[in-house]
Order: sequence, then structure tokens, then C-alpha cells
Amino acid sequence: MRIINQWQNPDGSTWLVIRKSAEGFELEFPHLAQFSLDDEGDVIRKTQLEDGCEATLDHLYLNQVLPLALSLQNELVLHASAVNINGQAAVFCGSSGMGKSSIAAAFATAGYPFLTDDGLLIEPSGGDYLAVPSHPFIRLWDDSRDSLVPGEVGSLPTPVWTEKSRLLAGEQLPFCDQKVTVGRVYFLQDEGVDSLTISPLLGADALMALVRNSFFLDISDRCGVSKHFHGAGDLVRKPLFYHLDYPRAYGELPCLVDGVLEHMEMPGFASVEGS
Repeated sequence: MRIINQWQNPDGSTWLVIRKSAEGFELEFPHLAQFSLDDEGDVIRKTQLEDGCEATLDHLYLNQVLPLALSLQNELVLHASAVNINGQAAVFCGSSGMGKSSIAAAFATAGYPFLTDDGLLIEPSGGDYLAVPSHPFIRLWDDSRDSLVPGEVGSLPTPVWTEKSRLLAGEQLPFCDQKVTVGRVYFLQDEGVDSLTISPLLGADALMALVRNSFFLDISDRCGVSKHFHGAGDLVRKPLFYHLDYPRAYGELPCLVDGVLEHMEMPGFASVEGS
């Protein structure tokens, strides 16, 4: 086997090692779990390592392995949360720590069901694109949970490597279990703004943002990379893409919800400044 990619944690330690062989792929999360996939993206073996547990296996499969496996089937899966706003999906893309789950929870508690808090599958449908619902839980740190989801909420066992709670969908956190047409895609920024800012993202900039925020397993596969860019390129021809920045404080999330609701009603390429 040869290593084709590695993902690092913010502290520089290794989070994921991806190896390729003639039989398929091996995804190792050091000390936690190991998954073996065939060339079609089907998981053929799951192995719990010394620091892992059943909750860890389940969580890593849903949130890391499955999105990467789908990329082998030429599917587009984004590092994104999504919510259903009156029959259209608002999609929030960003890396870890950018607030995807908190935004999903803020919309859900305001009555707008979430489709996922990360790992969003985008599916073409005629001339539109559909957001496909994923797991019916949201992962939140304790301070986020206390600020956004007061009261008792059901939860799943917590994986060993994180203190984030996995809060189950229910009355306080409604879940959308149907595919929804993508209405807007927001790429989250963190540039220290004082108020909500939304600006259009066009052409090559939109394409590169989409590719940066998508799951892709085999970066050594030139044909697969080409297909990935082609699929993303078809999507960015739609007037759906925007930068979104907001003050990083839980008390500002209701303003973000209100601003996005208003923006979703505006014509394509509309901007919001100082909302």
C-alpha cells in the first residue's frame, strides 16, 4: 500500500491516513479506527483500534468515510450543513470550526428543519440540484448547546476523541427527511466583521470554493479529479453562490437567521451589507 493523502489536526497531529492498493483503499484514523474500501467505494471491513469504541466507528463512518466513499462514485459531497427554508435548501459550507453545526441548530430551533450538520450530498435533478438529507443529529459543544438548544434533548453516545454532544432531531431540533432543491450556497468566512455580510461569488472563484469544500478520496486519480471538477463546474453555472460572514457570537445568530431568510427571497447575486 502507498499513502496518497493525509489530513492533519489543528495541532499538527495526524487525523487520517489514506492508503491505496490494487484491491482498494484503507482509511486509518490513528488509534481510533480503520476502514477498508473497494474501488467502488463499498466498505468491506471496519476495525476498531485501541482508543476506539462502537460510537466512534459509527460516527467516523457517517461523517468521514461515507462522504469520501461516495466521491469514488462521482458524487458531490460538501463539507456543509443545510436547512430547509420554505422548500429550498440553504447550504452553509466551511471547514471545521466555522460554525456549520451552530448555524443548523439556530435555524432548526427557529422552526426551519435541518438536513445535515455536515457531509451534504448534492444530487442533480433535471435543471436543478437537490440537497439530500443525512444523519438526524447535530453535533454541538456544550456552550453551543446551552446557548442554542435549552432544555432536554435526546442524544447519542459521544465518540471518544471529542466532547461534542450528538443531539437527536425532535421537537426542538426538527429534521427534514426529504430531498430539497438547493436555493443558496453560502461559503462561511471569518474576517472579524461587525455585522452580517453576504456577497456574490462567481465563476472560477465559486468553482474553487466548491472544490475546496468537497470530499474527495483519491487525489491521485486524474480521471476522477477531472470528473469531480466537471460536476462542480456544472453546478457553479447556477446563481447560487455567496460569501457569508457574521460576528462570531451566539447572540448574533438570530440576526444571521433573519438575514439569510431575507436574502433567500432576493433575486440572484443580491448582496447584504451591515444587516
